[in-house]
Amino acid sequence: MEVHIFDVEHGSCNALASPSGRLLLVDCGHNDTTGWRPSGWISARGSVIDNLVITNFDEDHLTDLPNVRRSCQIKSFTVNWNVSPDWIRRTKSQFGMGPGVFAAVQMMEGRAGYDPRNPLLLGPGVSIDWGGGCLVEYFYHTPAQFPDENGLSVVTFVQYRAIRIVFPGDLTAPAWRAFLLTHVFKRCWVSPISLSLHITDGGTGIAPTCSMFAGRR
Repeated sequence: MEVHIFDVEHGSCNALASPSGRLLLVDCGHNDTTGWRPSGWISARGSVIDNLVITNFDEDHLTDLPNVRRSCQIKSFTVNWNVSPDWIRRTKSQFGMGPGVFAAVQMMEGRAGYDPRNPLLLGPGVSIDWGGGCLVEYFYHTPAQFPDENGLSVVTFVQYRAIRIVFPGDLTAPAWRAFLLTHVFKRCWVSPISLSLHITDGGTGIAPTCSMFAGRR
Protein backbone atom coordinates (compact mmCIF):
# COMPACT_ATOMS: atom_id res chain seq x y z
CA MET A 1 0.00 0.00 0.00
CA GLU A 2 1.27 3.46 -0.92
CA VAL A 3 0.37 6.53 1.12
CA HIS A 4 1.09 10.00 -0.26
CA ILE A 5 0.73 13.13 1.87
CA PHE A 6 1.24 16.13 -0.37
CA ASP A 7 2.51 19.55 0.64
CA VAL A 8 -0.29 21.84 -0.53
CA GLU A 9 0.53 24.64 1.91
CA HIS A 10 -2.57 25.49 3.96
CA GLY A 11 -4.89 23.13 2.10
CA SER A 12 -5.27 19.36 1.97
CA CYS A 13 -4.50 16.63 -0.55
CA ASN A 14 -3.61 13.01 0.17
CA ALA A 15 -3.63 9.82 -1.87
CA LEU A 16 -3.60 6.13 -1.12
CA ALA A 17 -2.95 3.34 -3.60
CA SER A 18 -4.39 0.07 -2.30
CA PRO A 19 -2.69 -3.33 -2.74
CA SER A 20 -4.90 -3.96 -5.78
CA GLY A 21 -3.87 -0.64 -7.34
CA ARG A 22 -7.08 1.25 -6.64
CA LEU A 23 -6.60 4.94 -5.92
CA LEU A 24 -8.21 6.85 -3.06
CA LEU A 25 -7.79 10.63 -3.29
CA VAL A 26 -8.60 12.67 -0.19
CA ASP A 27 -9.18 16.33 -1.14
CA CYS A 28 -7.82 18.28 -4.10
CA GLY A 29 -5.76 21.16 -2.76
CA HIS A 30 -2.70 22.35 -4.70
CA ASN A 31 0.61 24.06 -3.96
CA ASP A 32 0.57 27.59 -5.31
CA THR A 33 4.29 28.11 -4.64
CA THR A 34 5.63 25.02 -6.43
CA GLY A 35 2.79 24.68 -8.91
CA TRP A 36 2.14 21.06 -7.91
CA ARG A 37 -1.40 19.87 -8.58
CA PRO A 38 -3.09 16.52 -8.00
CA SER A 39 -4.55 16.60 -11.52
CA GLY A 40 -1.04 16.47 -12.98
CA TRP A 41 0.14 13.81 -10.54
CA ILE A 42 -2.81 11.53 -11.28
CA SER A 43 -2.51 12.04 -15.04
CA ALA A 44 1.21 11.15 -14.87
CA ARG A 45 0.33 7.91 -13.07
CA GLY A 46 -2.16 7.07 -15.77
CA SER A 47 -4.63 6.00 -13.13
CA VAL A 48 -8.25 6.77 -12.46
CA ILE A 49 -9.60 7.85 -9.08
CA ASP A 50 -11.61 4.99 -7.63
CA ASN A 51 -12.93 7.19 -4.84
CA LEU A 52 -12.50 10.91 -4.25
CA VAL A 53 -13.19 12.05 -0.68
CA ILE A 54 -14.15 15.69 -0.20
CA THR A 55 -13.58 16.11 3.52
CA ASN A 56 -15.25 19.52 3.67
CA PHE A 57 -16.30 22.40 1.46
CA ASP A 58 -13.47 24.84 2.16
CA GLU A 59 -11.84 26.08 -1.03
CA ASP A 60 -8.31 25.18 0.12
CA HIS A 61 -9.37 21.51 0.06
CA LEU A 62 -10.76 21.81 -3.47
CA THR A 63 -8.68 24.31 -5.47
CA ASP A 64 -7.70 21.78 -8.14
CA LEU A 65 -11.03 19.95 -8.35
CA PRO A 66 -12.06 21.65 -11.63
CA ASN A 67 -8.83 20.37 -13.26
CA VAL A 68 -9.22 16.91 -11.69
CA ARG A 69 -12.73 16.66 -13.13
CA ARG A 70 -11.51 17.68 -16.59
CA SER A 71 -8.40 15.51 -16.82
CA CYS A 72 -9.12 12.47 -14.63
CA GLN A 73 -11.78 9.81 -14.41
CA ILE A 74 -13.55 9.91 -11.03
CA LYS A 75 -15.34 6.60 -10.59
CA SER A 76 -17.03 7.57 -7.32
CA PHE A 77 -16.89 10.28 -4.70
CA THR A 78 -17.66 10.65 -1.02
CA VAL A 79 -18.88 13.78 0.76
CA ASN A 80 -20.87 14.34 3.92
CA TRP A 81 -24.16 13.11 2.49
CA ASN A 82 -26.05 14.75 5.37
CA VAL A 83 -25.25 18.09 3.74
CA SER A 84 -27.26 19.27 0.74
CA PRO A 85 -26.08 21.54 -2.11
CA ASP A 86 -28.49 24.21 -0.85
CA TRP A 87 -26.90 24.02 2.60
CA ILE A 88 -23.50 24.63 1.00
CA ARG A 89 -24.84 27.61 -0.96
CA ARG A 90 -26.33 29.14 2.17
CA THR A 91 -23.12 28.60 4.10
CA LYS A 92 -21.08 30.26 1.35
CA SER A 93 -23.56 33.06 0.62
CA GLN A 94 -21.65 35.75 2.52
CA PHE A 95 -18.32 35.36 0.72
CA GLY A 96 -19.35 33.28 -2.29
CA MET A 97 -18.23 29.90 -3.57
CA GLY A 98 -14.80 29.43 -5.07
CA PRO A 99 -14.42 27.38 -8.28
CA GLY A 100 -13.46 24.24 -6.32
CA VAL A 101 -16.52 24.37 -4.06
CA PHE A 102 -18.72 25.16 -7.05
CA ALA A 103 -17.32 22.08 -8.85
CA ALA A 104 -18.10 19.92 -5.80
CA VAL A 105 -21.70 21.18 -5.73
CA GLN A 106 -22.01 20.42 -9.43
CA MET A 107 -20.80 16.87 -8.81
CA MET A 108 -23.39 16.37 -6.08
CA GLU A 109 -26.22 17.74 -8.23
CA GLY A 110 -25.05 15.80 -11.28
CA ARG A 111 -24.99 12.44 -9.57
CA ALA A 112 -27.50 9.92 -10.85
CA GLY A 113 -30.62 9.88 -8.74
CA TYR A 114 -30.24 13.43 -7.42
CA ASP A 115 -33.62 15.04 -6.71
CA PRO A 116 -33.47 18.75 -5.76
CA ARG A 117 -36.80 18.34 -3.95
CA ASN A 118 -35.23 15.73 -1.65
CA PRO A 119 -31.45 16.28 -1.87
CA LEU A 120 -30.66 14.30 1.28
CA LEU A 121 -32.19 11.14 -0.18
CA LEU A 122 -28.99 10.79 -2.21
CA GLY A 123 -26.97 8.48 0.03
CA PRO A 124 -23.43 7.16 -0.38
CA GLY A 125 -24.15 3.91 -2.22
CA VAL A 126 -20.47 3.17 -2.90
CA SER A 127 -18.94 -0.25 -2.28
CA ILE A 128 -15.33 -0.73 -3.42
CA ASP A 129 -13.13 -3.79 -3.10
CA TRP A 130 -9.75 -2.24 -2.26
CA GLY A 131 -8.03 -5.63 -2.30
CA GLY A 132 -5.43 -7.24 -0.07
CA GLY A 133 -7.53 -6.87 3.06
CA CYS A 134 -7.49 -3.06 2.79
CA LEU A 135 -10.61 -1.48 4.29
CA VAL A 136 -11.87 2.10 4.03
CA GLU A 137 -14.59 3.55 6.28
CA TYR A 138 -16.17 7.01 6.40
CA PHE A 139 -17.80 8.93 9.25
CA TYR A 140 -19.57 12.30 9.37
CA HIS A 141 -22.00 14.21 11.56
CA THR A 142 -25.28 15.93 10.70
CA PRO A 143 -25.86 19.71 10.60
CA ALA A 144 -28.28 19.25 13.49
CA GLN A 145 -25.34 18.05 15.60
CA PHE A 146 -22.71 20.48 14.31
CA PRO A 147 -23.89 23.43 12.23
CA ASP A 148 -20.31 24.60 11.53
CA GLU A 149 -18.56 23.45 8.38
CA ASN A 150 -15.46 22.00 10.06
CA GLY A 151 -17.52 19.95 12.49
CA LEU A 152 -19.13 18.29 9.46
CA SER A 153 -15.82 17.11 7.98
CA VAL A 154 -15.69 13.58 6.60
CA VAL A 155 -13.36 11.37 8.63
CA THR A 156 -11.79 8.61 6.53
CA PHE A 157 -10.22 5.55 8.18
CA VAL A 158 -7.98 3.24 6.16
CA GLN A 159 -6.92 -0.10 7.58
CA TYR A 160 -4.27 -2.34 6.06
CA ARG A 161 -3.04 -5.22 8.18
CA ALA A 162 -1.95 -3.80 11.57
CA ILE A 163 -1.82 -0.17 10.43
CA ARG A 164 -4.69 2.30 10.40
CA ILE A 165 -4.58 5.79 8.97
CA VAL A 166 -7.11 8.54 9.55
CA PHE A 167 -7.72 11.56 7.34
CA PRO A 168 -9.99 13.85 9.40
CA GLY A 169 -10.36 16.94 7.22
CA ASP A 170 -10.73 19.95 9.52
CA LEU A 171 -12.72 18.15 12.19
CA THR A 172 -13.05 20.18 15.38
CA ALA A 173 -12.30 18.92 18.89
CA PRO A 174 -16.01 18.89 19.93
CA ALA A 175 -16.85 16.83 16.84
CA TRP A 176 -14.03 14.40 17.69
CA ARG A 177 -15.37 13.99 21.19
CA ALA A 178 -18.86 13.28 19.87
CA PHE A 179 -17.50 10.59 17.54
CA LEU A 180 -15.56 8.97 20.36
CA LEU A 181 -18.83 8.33 22.19
CA THR A 182 -19.85 5.90 19.45
CA HIS A 183 -18.72 2.28 19.51
CA VAL A 184 -18.09 1.97 15.76
CA PHE A 185 -15.86 5.05 15.63
CA LYS A 186 -13.90 3.97 18.70
CA ARG A 187 -13.32 0.58 17.12
CA CYS A 188 -11.63 2.28 14.17
CA TRP A 189 -9.68 4.73 16.30
CA VAL A 190 -7.97 2.25 18.67
CA SER A 191 -5.11 0.88 16.57
CA PRO A 192 -1.35 0.31 16.60
CA ILE A 193 -0.61 3.37 14.48
CA SER A 194 -2.88 6.19 13.38
CA LEU A 195 -1.85 9.14 11.28
CA SER A 196 -3.97 12.27 11.46
CA LEU A 197 -3.75 15.45 9.48
CA HIS A 198 -4.98 19.01 9.72
CA ILE A 199 -7.14 18.74 12.87
CA THR A 200 -8.57 22.01 14.16
CA ASP A 201 -8.86 22.82 17.83
CA GLY A 202 -12.40 24.10 17.60
CA GLY A 203 -12.03 26.90 15.11
CA THR A 204 -9.26 28.97 16.69
CA GLY A 205 -6.26 27.33 15.06
CA ILE A 206 -4.75 24.34 13.32
CA ALA A 207 -2.74 21.56 14.90
CA PRO A 208 0.63 20.51 13.41
CA THR A 209 0.24 19.31 9.85
CA CYS A 210 1.20 15.73 10.65
CA SER A 211 0.89 13.94 13.99
CA MET A 212 1.58 10.31 14.87
CA PHE A 213 -0.34 8.46 17.56
CA ALA A 214 0.60 5.02 18.88
CA GLY A 215 -1.73 2.76 20.82
CA ARG A 216 -2.58 -0.81 21.67
CA ARG A 217 -5.65 -2.92 21.04
